[in-house]
Amino acid sequence: MPIIYWQDLPGNKYLKKLEPAMLNCSECTRRQIIRPIGKKRFEDRQTVYVTYDRSYVVSKIAIEILQSLEIKSLTELLKLMIAVWREYERGKSKAS
Repeated sequence: MPIIYWQDLPGNKYLKKLEPAMLNCSECTRRQIIRPIGKKRFEDRQTVYVTYDRSYVVSKIAIEILQSLEIKSLTELLKLMIAVWREYERGKSKAS
């Protein structure tokens, strides 16, 4: 089965949910059924393995957080991430 890199996916490349393995290993490969770039809608789909890695996580965060929320500066981003981290820690301590 062919192995492709996530950037070579057709269409929206950011549909895959983030997984810890994408950060903890040099590559995280998932089986997917896609219509390769250049194929028409009526042509058969193909089963491939898609490699996701740290660059996928970085790009997805950039698209979904920085662009979507129109974050304009590193300071603004850091303030948001500090608030997120504090909320996360509060939630963990309540669950314990």
